[in-house]
This record gives sequence, structure tokens and C-alpha cells, in this order.
Amino acid sequence: MRHGKCLLPHTSNPTILTWFHVLSQDPRLKAVRVAQKRISFIHTACEQTKRELTQAGIEVKKIVVIPLGIDLCAFTPATAATRLQTRARLGIAPDRLVIGSFQKDGNGWGEGLEPKLIKGPDLFVQTVERLAHLKPLVLLTGPARGYVKTELAKRGIEFMHQELKNAADVAPMYHALDLYLISGYMSYSFSLTMRTEPLMTRVQQKLGEKYLKDIDPEWRK
Repeated sequence: MRHGKCLLPHTSNPTILTWFHVLSQDPRLKAVRVAQKRISFIHTACEQTKRELTQAGIEVKKIVVIPLGIDLCAFTPATAATRLQTRARLGIAPDRLVIGSFQKDGNGWGEGLEPKLIKGPDLFVQTVERLAHLKPLVLLTGPARGYVKTELAKRGIEFMHQELKNAADVAPMYHALDLYLISGYMSYSFSLTMRTEPLMTRVQQKLGEKYLKDIDPEWRK
């Protein structure tokens, strides 16, 4: 996809399109509607995006939902020991309230001073500001976090930004946290379809599937 136009390969080659976010009045929709007869299938990660694509005129048979998954061997529950070890390594006091945010939420791959609003960095900052009386430390990872850092600094909220070189290094960062804030104007849409998400897995294993309906009313319908 370039400048709202589909650049398709030769018809002998299968064509797969991955689409996560459907934006209002997205100019790409028109191009994909026209080109879908040449697309083998369209991959997305959640049922809501599938519905939005079909409402926009994409054939439902062309859409394949493959939920985002989590490697439960890499992302393990924190223990008292790993919490203390991670905080000591980062120079964070054991009794400090630590709020985490590890997603890229700025436009581009530079400083990220322009917010990518669909990710909700403005909502994140507003929420943390409401918790400012608790004197939290905000632990950030990910690139292009300039907007969040600037806005937190304006509000006098302390933060620490860990610029990680390897994706695997993000997993231990969760062990330092008291709270992870998921902000975004589509965040819950994605969490509905993350069937291996730790929270939903734990609820299913400990309490049973009937309790999952409080989180996802459409669980396995």
C-alpha cells in the first residue's frame, strides 16, 4: 500500500494483507475494496476490525482473524524476589509506586513528539495525572515516547525511560510494576480477542469460562 493505492504483485503470487486499525474515512479502504479480488486473504487480530472491514465492503470470506498471542514462557508472573531484583537493577525503591507503559505511541521512529492518538498517549497522561498525589514513578519502554515524556515532565511526574535493544528485554520490565496502564481508543477491542492474555487465561483456569463473560460477552460464541 502506498499513498492510498494498492501495489499488487503478479497474479501468480498469493497476496496477503495485514490490517490492524480501521480509521474513520480511511482512504485505503476504497483501494482495498477495488483490489480485494486480487488479495488471497486479509489478516487481522480482532473480531471488531473484521466487522469494520466487512461493513466497509470487504468480503467476509477474505478475512482471517488470528489473535495476538503471548509467549507465557517469556512473560511470567512476577514474584516477590523478581520484583525486588528488577527494581534493584533499575535503581527503583522497593516501596515506590511504579506505573508501566511499554508501547510505542508517537508518530514516526524519531523522538515521537507528535502523538499517535489512536494509541491514547493523551489518555495515559491524563490518567497518571489523576494519580499524581500518590507520587508514582512511570516506567516507560519503547521508541518514540517523546510526547508522553514531555507531558509528564510538564505535570511534574517522575518517569524513567528504558530504551531496550531487544524485544525479549521487555518481559522483565513487568516485574518492576505495581500497575500497567493500557490506554488507547481501540485497546479493549484488541484485548477482547487475545485469548491467551494472562488475565483471561488465569480467570479461565482458576474460575472457569463462565466468569470470562464478564470480560468478554462474546467469549467463544
